[in-house]
Amino acid sequence: HVFPISEKTQKKIAMKNKEVAFEKIVWTVDADEDQILYIAANDGIVFRHAGEAETMRLSSDGNVGIGTTNPTVTLHIVADGQPMKVDRTDADGTMIDFERDGVGIGHIGVSGSTVSYNAFTGSHYAWTDETIERNILVSLTEDNRNLHSDSASEIVYGIAKSITANDPKVLGAYLSLEEPSQSPSLDNPHLVMAVGNGDVWVVDMGKDLKSGDYLISSDVFGHAMLEDGTYSPAYVVARVAEPVNWDEVTETVDDNGALRKHKKISVLFDSFTVRGFQTTLGNELFVTADGNIGIGTTTPSYKLHVMGDVAATSFVNISTRESKENITPLTSALDKILGIN
Repeated sequence: HVFPISEKTQKKIAMKNKEVAFEKIVWTVDADEDQILYIAANDGIVFRHAGEAETMRLSSDGNVGIGTTNPTVTLHIVADGQPMKVDRTDADGTMIDFERDGVGIGHIGVSGSTVSYNAFTGSHYAWTDETIERNILVSLTEDNRNLHSDSASEIVYGIAKSITANDPKVLGAYLSLEEPSQSPSLDNPHLVMAVGNGDVWVVDMGKDLKSGDYLISSDVFGHAMLEDGTYSPAYVVARVAEPVNWDEVTETVDDNGALRKHKKISVLFDSFTVRGFQTTLGNELFVTADGNIGIGTTTPSYKLHVMGDVAATSFVNISTRESKENITPLTSALDKILGIN
């Protein structure tokens, strides 16, 4: 059926309480011109400008395509320039809300001129032949590839479960496949949490964990542990966001035949730092995890520990009450003064 639409005449179709069978319905500006709206069982609903290319399509399986005749997802936009614009005009707040099975899991919002992604986790692309559980620490294998096997595309890091204490090659904590319902490939890589909020398994090494504590990798596969100053340098992988009292933990993990307590906790992947380091001058300069600086020594016992001569134009001697330690009251002061020869 073809229904022409003129500037003078508006025609309506009423199908109330009736079954109407048709192969397709086409609306046109003029009966002899190209259609502006096309409905067919196999093609869905297609919108066109008169005499011009298709602009939008609602496919028969419910996908909306703008700029494409083959939408493969619920909303599929193809554009030469800017594909989308979101403009909230009333006040600060949420711009886009994300839900999973009806439950809110995050949003993109604006406050003044600041855009906020909440909650946010930035991930690396990775590939592996191993089966890796979510929240397990992974390390770089240095066997890297590229997304879609295209050298111009994003790097895809080779990964394996971390098994070395204080491993400098830790990439982050394993998250999932990009599309978990599909097989892993360079078109569907693994994701590794590396920035923002996340979760990771931690293992009991004898000390409770406090919020803000630094974590490094342990030799219990895929687990992090407290950075307690044992290693220098210490390669920090995250900071604790959920304190742990190990007396309250019962779950254990096998550590080479011994059972050790472990727990999955929330962490902040925002502090990939090195605590305690040697410079390119070898042992000439060393900074320990607790902040002592050694020159000519790798075991400084003071804030500045120099093994050798020091030359300076002047030294500032701080002699205030606040800078002194072990202050005790002076008794019988006059007797002590009179006793001076």
